Amino acid sequence: SGKKIKREDYYSKLYESEKQNDDSKKKLDSFVEKDSVTDKEVKFYGGSCKTKNSPTSVFCIDAYVVKEFSSFINKLNKKDWKQGLNYQCEYILSGEKSDKKNLEALVNKILLIRTALNLPLLFKDEAKKAECYGLAAALVGFTGMEPLVRLTQVMILVLWAMVEGLVDVAGILQGRDVPVVKKEILTSFLELFLVNGPAISKRAKRFSKTGKQTFGYKEYLSLFLLSCPKELKLYRIMDLIENDMKRNGHIFFEMGKCVYGMEIEATFSFKSKFFSMQAISKNLNRKIGQMSYNCYLKESYI
Repeated sequence: SGKKIKREDYYSKLYESEKQNDDSKKKLDSFVEKDSVTDKEVKFYGGSCKTKNSPTSVFCIDAYVVKEFSSFINKLNKKDWKQGLNYQCEYILSGEKSDKKNLEALVNKILLIRTALNLPLLFKDEAKKAECYGLAAALVGFTGMEPLVRLTQVMILVLWAMVEGLVDVAGILQGRDVPVVKKEILTSFLELFLVNGPAISKRAKRFSKTGKQTFGYKEYLSLFLLSCPKELKLYRIMDLIENDMKRNGHIFFEMGKCVYGMEIEATFSFKSKFFSMQAISKNLNRKIGQMSYNCYLKESYI
């Protein structure tokens, strides 16, 4: 996709600048406390427990992003709705202006993981290590320095793992089943020096395409979303919503002004078993038949 937006990370930069401004700190703290997405405060008999950064809250936001926002593998079925960016999940993770840069940033992250997973497999393969040692000796053997030859051998092995990682990434983007831990390296020694788009794509076709992926692109998205700060994800969601609303005719729409919240207070009563026991009632000098449980819940959505 060649789509771009005019400004990136607008709300993140806006609120970060306000945090550094002492005059705005009180206002910002109030905004974050009262109006953050899924900000919950539950009180039990005067006690308080904040759950806005709980694992459940973070998981729900990530699941919402993967399901409702478009990505490289998930196109939204909205014919009459204009999108500023096609790769919205990638924008939430990277915050770049264009689809191309957002996808590149995510692909580079996957490549690092795949390179790290391929490297131990190469170190276990004595035949491939011997091939790398032979090339290293040919390159720097004239120095007579064995440590330098060994270092060059390791660097070639790392390069091999990276080239194989490119094949893995191509397979993942093609929707093929690329195991997290593979049994063999698909790139041969001679193919190590043939690094171009068509060659990598052709090599990636060696992975099966059954429609069932052990760990595909969607899973990598979820993994990176989990490591992305919650506030940053929310700010970028705001960017996407505001940008799309303006592209679809709502030119005066500002997400920062759309604050909605509600408060719920409830009292639950239930029959007491422990305190209604005769020995306890006698000790308390009173009979307790009902227990009440007070709950205060506050939910706010930006």
